[in-house]
Amino acid sequence: MLFKRKNKLSKWKSFLRYVWPEAGFKRANTYLFYRLVRLPGSTHSIAAGVASGAAVSWTPLWGLHFILAAALAYVLRGNIIASAFGTAVGNPWTFPAICALNYQIGLEILSLYGMTNWPAFSMEAVLEAPGDFFMPLMVGGVPSGIMIWFLFYGVMKLVLETHMEKRAERKALKEKQRNDQD
Repeated sequence: MLFKRKNKLSKWKSFLRYVWPEAGFKRANTYLFYRLVRLPGSTHSIAAGVASGAAVSWTPLWGLHFILAAALAYVLRGNIIASAFGTAVGNPWTFPAICALNYQIGLEILSLYGMTNWPAFSMEAVLEAPGDFFMPLMVGGVPSGIMIWFLFYGVMKLVLETHMEKRAERKALKEKQRNDQD
C-alpha cells in the first residue's frame, strides 16, 4: 500500500487521534474549511447544504442525521456533501447541550398545549426511561433546527462570498502580474 503506516497504531491511539487531532483542532478546522469552500457549486448550494446538516443535528434522530441532512439539502437545492460537513455540529461535545436546550424548549411548547407531565432532565432519568424524553426533544428540536438553519445559512453564505471575492481578487492580481511580465 502506498499510504499505509509502517507501524500500525493501536486501537487506543487511533481513538485518541480521532478525538484529539495530532496537529490540533485549528489545523483540522482549517483543513475542513478549505475542503468546504472548494466544493463545486454556488455559494447558495454550499451554504444550504451546511445549514441543512447543522439543522438536522439539532433533532434527536441520531443515526439518521446524514440521511436526513442529505434529503433536506436535496430538497433545498443544497450541496449534499456540504450537508455531511454540517452534521459535524452535532458531536459528542455538543449533544449534551443541544439535548438539554431542546428538552427545555420542548417542555415549554408542550406546556402550551396542556401537556405538563414530563420528567425532569437528568442522566439517571434518561437512562431509566429514554422514551419519555423523545417527544420533548423532538418538539424542541424542530424550532431550534429551523433557527439554526437560518443562522448557519446566513453565516456560511457571507463567509463563502467573502472567500470567493478574495480568491477572485488574488486570481486577477496574479493574471495582471503575469501580463505585466510579458
